[in-house]
Amino acid sequence: MTEPTRSSPGDAPPAAGAAAQPTTVVGQLAALRVAAGEADALAAVTVALFDDGDWGGSDPVLVDRIASLLGLLAKSTTALITAVERFHGSIADAQPAAGRDHW
Repeated sequence: MTEPTRSSPGDAPPAAGAAAQPTTVVGQLAALRVAAGEADALAAVTVALFDDGDWGGSDPVLVDRIASLLGLLAKSTTALITAVERFHGSIADAQPAAGRDHW
């Protein structure tokens, strides 16, 4: 009897219409930057919708908990974007210069 194999999301074939996965470090970093930006945009929209909502008559403890979670989400996505940009800078600094300038 064979044991079932485990699969990860990366093992699944791409969905119809999905872009091919980048294979270079630069491509992976670009995909990470896009994903971080999307997460940040979703957090910002969610916070804005919450802020614009009419929460009168709602349980104030529940509303406060949701507000705290959304604040944490916004803080986390900002930290994620900062970390990705710092990582991008580290990779860029590690690359050798082209050296085409002659002084």
